Amino acid sequence: MPLPTNSVLPVVRDFLNAWKDSGVTSAPSHIALWSYINARVLVEALRRTGRNLSRKAFIDTAWAIRRLDLGGYHVNFDRPGRNASRFVELTMISHAGKFIC
Repeated sequence: MPLPTNSVLPVVRDFLNAWKDSGVTSAPSHIALWSYINARVLVEALRRTGRNLSRKAFIDTAWAIRRLDLGGYHVNFDRPGRNASRFVELTMISHAGKFIC
């Protein structure tokens, strides 16, 4: 997961803009960004499923998502039990538990 403050990535910029627009006063977190990305994938799967929404149609459509670029964060589903993203970002944590970079 990217750092939630790494505004170099378009998906993080979109997240930070949505975070600011929502009026939340707490600092953005990895979990909030993770949730934002998951929501974007869910909405894309729903959009691709179309009007004939059913459990089976949604699942089949979600597993058919290939090379979805959310803005520098790519998602690719191929089979259950595998990570959908290969994104890796090095994160250092201080002794106090704060993210350094």
